[in-house]
Amino acid sequence: MTVSRQLKKFLDDAGVSYKVTKHPEAFTAQEVAAAEHVPGKAMAKVVIVLADKKPVMTVLPASYRVDFKKLKKLLGAKSVGLASEDEF
Repeated sequence: MTVSRQLKKFLDDAGVSYKVTKHPEAFTAQEVAAAEHVPGKAMAKVVIVLADKKPVMTVLPASYRVDFKKLKKLLGAKSVGLASEDEF
């Protein structure tokens, strides 16, 4: 299942209201937020990490960065790092 489908399912299952839009090519979530004329904290982004070599999808405001130390503690994992595209 693609990341966008996983995210849609997660939001639908949680009963979260959201809007899907199309935008010009962008390389950061902040660029997408600017293209949509919204503050970064009002837009969500997906960051896939590997926790003990298992993929985990995180969803956070576009203006935030993943705190790997806190995420490692939260997940009770021995290792947490950013996943490359070919790892998910």
